[in-house]
Parts: sequence; C-alpha cells; structure tokens
Amino acid sequence: MRKIFFPSCIFFLLMGSLQAHTTHYYLDFSKATEFEVSVRVQLPECTSGEVLVFPGTIPGTYATIDYGRFIRDFRPVNKEGNPVKFVKEGKNAFKLKGPATEITYKVKDSFHNKVRKDKIFEPAGTNIQPNKNLLVNEGGFFCYRRGHESDSAVVHLTYPENMVASTAMPGKKGKNTSVFYASNYHELVDCPIMVTLPDTSSFYVSNCHVTLTVFNESGRKVSEGIREELRVSMKAISDFFHDTLPVNEYAFIFYIRDYTLLGEAMNGKKPG
Repeated sequence: MRKIFFPSCIFFLLMGSLQAHTTHYYLDFSKATEFEVSVRVQLPECTSGEVLVFPGTIPGTYATIDYGRFIRDFRPVNKEGNPVKFVKEGKNAFKLKGPATEITYKVKDSFHNKVRKDKIFEPAGTNIQPNKNLLVNEGGFFCYRRGHESDSAVVHLTYPENMVASTAMPGKKGKNTSVFYASNYHELVDCPIMVTLPDTSSFYVSNCHVTLTVFNESGRKVSEGIREELRVSMKAISDFFHDTLPVNEYAFIFYIRDYTLLGEAMNGKKPG
C-alpha cells in the first residue's frame, strides 16, 4: 500500500507582473478517460527549430523521471490551424519543423501506466481517475519551450461541479473552473495541483493561514484528523522562527492509499 504526502508553499504572484510572453495550458478533467487526459497549449508563436520539452528530472528527487514517456499524440499547429511537422529528440523533447502557436497532446498517468526502468517516485507522480482524482505534478502534464523557462504560465482547469481544485498557486476559482498563475516554469513545477471531491480543512499558526486538501482512496473523510497533527508541527516551526513564519499562506496536498500507514508515519512510527 502506498501513501503520498505533498507539501507545497505559496508563492505570491501578481497578475500585473506576468510577462508579455505567457504560455497558457488548458486541461479539462471532466473529459478525461481512465488514466488519460488531453492538454492544449497556447504559446507565443514558436519559430521553426524551437524545442518543446517535458522535464527529465525535477528538484526534490533529482532522479530520472522522463515525463515525456507518458505523452502521446503530440500535435503542433500554426496560426492558420495547419499541422506542423516535428521530430522527437530522446524521450522528452519535440523539435518543431515550422512555426507553431498551439499544441495538443494526451497525457497518461504514472500511477497506472507502469514503467520497468526509472520508476517515478510517487510524490512526483501523476494520477488521472475520472470523477475521483486528478493529481497534477506539472512536469508530467505541461511542456515548456527550451530557453524560455522564465516565461510566465497560466493554467486553465475545468472539472465536475462537485469537485474542488487545490494548489499553492494564486488564482481564481469558479463553480467548475479554476485559473492559476505562475511567474515562470520553475514556480509552476513547484506547486502541484489536485482536483478531488471536497475533503478540506484549514487553521492559523501565528501569521500563517494553513490549508490542506486530502484524497483518501477509501473514501473516508480524514482532513480534520490530519489537521490536528499538522497544527502541532506547524506550531513547532513557528516557535523556532520566534512566533512568526516566512510566508502568510501554506498549502498541503495529500494523496492517501493507506490512512493507517500515514498515521504511523506522522506519529514517528515505522510500519511493521
């Protein structure tokens, strides 16, 4: 049984600070199939020879991930809507043979599409289960233009009305849509997103508002219990910083397959 724990911190971003060169990512979870979803990318016009890349590794694990293994039906088009030819370079990169303004592709998740070599460490993984859970580690869903990692990014999410989207990124939330903003690709990758049925909680520690969102495979609501454990840990951190924290907002995302094992881990106990 696996348990996954996703801490992520808030980055304060102002819409007005978004750069002129912005990449827009569109993901409609309400149209996902089992373990697969389509992504559409709008970007400043790419010239011939530019390379679109999915990360081979990410900070925090530094293991070989090669998210490009989970991408299929990669289709760039130009501003007239005509297909643009490309060549694939290795496992993660796609080199354009003409200018392009939009790309579509399909993403398979890492939890259910197993690989024999270089298995993805679960906290860096991805999950796509329609009407249940969408776990977005952005490197597994969103490509970037090589050499343009500093371009700002906007994520447009659509999902069933009975679900919620949670992330550390600032943004706007509607009834079944959310828009999130990152000032560059690195900050985008630093802030996982989870879409799930509501099981949320929050509390304050000193100057900081802490929120947590939980997906438990058993269906049992457990965020309230986790909140009390987190409150103790966050209070200890606040005391270390002399009753203050370096951020005003902090977000936790939990994907749980075995709540008993999670409880033992949070209480410092080793599984038997």
